[in-house]
Parts: sequence; structure tokens; C-alpha cells
Amino acid sequence: MKIFLLTTVAGAGHNQAARALQKAFELEAPSHQVAYLDASELGTKLVRKMYNDSYLKLVETTPTLWGYVYERCDQRKLSRTKEKLKSLFSRLNSRPLMRTLEEERPDVLVATHFYPAEIALRLKRKGRISSRLEVVITDFQPHLFWVLEGVDHYYVADEETRVALSARGVDLARISVTGIPVDPKFSVRRDRRELRTRLGLDPDRFTAVVSSGGMGMGPMEDVVRTLVEERLVPQILVICGKNEKLKASLDKMVVPEGLRLSVHGFVQNMEEFMGAADVLISKCGGLTTAESLAVGLPMIILHPIPGQEAQNSDLLLERGVAIKANDLHSLKWKVQQLVARPDRLDEMRSRIANMAKPEAARQIALAVVAHSTSQSLHPDAPPRGSVV
Repeated sequence: MKIFLLTTVAGAGHNQAARALQKAFELEAPSHQVAYLDASELGTKLVRKMYNDSYLKLVETTPTLWGYVYERCDQRKLSRTKEKLKSLFSRLNSRPLMRTLEEERPDVLVATHFYPAEIALRLKRKGRISSRLEVVITDFQPHLFWVLEGVDHYYVADEETRVALSARGVDLARISVTGIPVDPKFSVRRDRRELRTRLGLDPDRFTAVVSSGGMGMGPMEDVVRTLVEERLVPQILVICGKNEKLKASLDKMVVPEGLRLSVHGFVQNMEEFMGAADVLISKCGGLTTAESLAVGLPMIILHPIPGQEAQNSDLLLERGVAIKANDLHSLKWKVQQLVARPDRLDEMRSRIANMAKPEAARQIALAVVAHSTSQSLHPDAPPRGSVV
């Protein structure tokens, strides 16, 4: 069976989810052919500008405007005229992707972003491909953009996500609760003290990891400066992602004696940094959140992006697996409280254990194969329901 994973780089989470699924298929279904396709790479410069550069610039410089756009687009479907314009944009700017799908004719398409899923559905409606299409939603609340007529199956983060998606017209039988797929290595349990030693830290001292996603967005320098100057945490791990300017600036920071500051760019072992920490200070993008839950790491949420991250934040706070700091003064007080109250962290970890789904990628890989096998043997059979 030929399985194509469709994604695009709007932020970093969607393609990370697709890469996690690719690894899971290699582990759980090695006999099947699996390929990774990035719609932004198989598209024009305009696609990359719109879905990559423009999105990142908008959420970085005018997050309130992004929140407004997100909410407005989530209230109702686009008009027929706007849908036609959207379809025309896809046809004109995604021909390499469409050509690849038509030439390769995969048996199954698994999309971690709605844009390539829309392209695949248009090809299916025209009879140009007959691939089964399954969609993985990478946030905890489903935006209306994810609600696409013709998707064979959805995989979602949480039972609340499933109910919300169903309320928007998707048959419950076509929605599986699996969790957001993270790299299978996040499901491996590791000793925190051993990881700290491996990373050059004192195994007995409180440790915080500061991150803002793969792109290193947000006021990270101010956050780190506050932690250092106020001596709030004895050991700080900072992950700058692809933000080289931020890393260069933090590398020059003067660190008081007795405090350890370890600054890194884009890393391939995020599971070790998270596993070594007592708390994560970060935005709450879908993948970052799923990774922290997978390793049992409590979060302090700071400056979530309006829209999808704000909705993720609401759910995490409601479940008691994270706390939120509205500004740097609030961050200072809440960090002090957690350092002084290790029992509070223990309570959060116990709640995380009830919410985390570290095996999501493997579950999705197995379910995709099972659904496709069932459909090939019994073309009229309905898909299976929720995966627990």
C-alpha cells in the first residue's frame, strides 16, 4: 500500500506531526510505502509566502489581528464566491502537488494541514485520484477550516475535540480520539536525573526549559532575562529553534554565579530537554503541548497566540495540567510558587498522566492501515469509530 503524508509549513507543528507519523509507519507498518509531501515545497512562491511567511509575520507582529481573522473565519463557511476564488488559488499555485498525486496515485493520503487536504478532495471529486483521505487535526479545538466534506476519517487530540468536530457536522463514527502525533521517542520514559547529567546540569537542582516553538517566536529574550536577573530558577535550558538572532543575543547574556544558563538553537533531542526539566515555559502550540504531555512535563503558558493557541490554553488550564502567566511580573510570582511548592508540580503531573497520549502517532498509523485494509476487503463497510 502506498501512503502519502501531506502537510505544509505554517509554523512548525504541522510538518512535525507528519514526520512523527512517518516514523510511526516505519515502525508499525514497514511493508507499506510511505512518502512525505510538503505542499509549500510543491507549490509556487505565492503559496510559501501566504502559508509560511505571511502567517509567521502576522502572528509575530500583529497577533491581535491574527486572532480577529481566526475568529471571523471560524464563524461561518466562506461564501460561494470566496470558495471559488480559494479553489482557483489552489489550482493555479499547487500544480506540482496535484501532478504528483495524479501520477503516483497513492492508496491513502493522511493530511496534517487542511490546505493539502482541500487540494486532494478537489482531485477526488473530479475523479482524478481515488485515494482514501484521512485528516489529523493538530490543535485541541477544530477550526471550521478543518471541516471538509469528503474526508474519510479524522484523528483528533481529545474527546472534547471529537464532540466539537461532531457539532460542526462530522459523523462521530468518522472521528477517532488518538491524541496529536508526536515523535515516538517522546513516549520513552527516561530518568530525569540521568538526563540532567547528560546535558551537563546538576541532577538535584530545579530546572526550567524555555521554548517558543520551532521558529523561536515571542518575547523569549525578556523571559530569559527575567529568570536570570531575578535568579528565579537555578538551571535554565533555552531552545531558540531557528531564531539565530535570539540565540546570538542570549549567548552574550551575563549569568550570575551559581546559576546555569544553557542556550541552544534548533535541536533534535527535544524529548531529552523536556524530560530533564521540572517545568516548561512556552506558548501552547498543538505539537509543543502534545510533546510536553507525552513526557509528563507541566507548563507555564506565556503569550499564547490568539486563536488556536488561546483555545489550547483554555483547555489545559481547565484540566489543571498548566498554569498561565499574563506578563513577566505574573511569571516571576508563579515560578516562585512552583519552586517552593513541589507538591503542586506533582499534582499537575498526575493530571497529565490522565490526559497524555504519547502513543498517538503509532495509534494513527495502525488505524490508517486497518481502515484501508477494511475498505479494500469490504468497500461498503463504514469506518471504525473512536480509538481509545
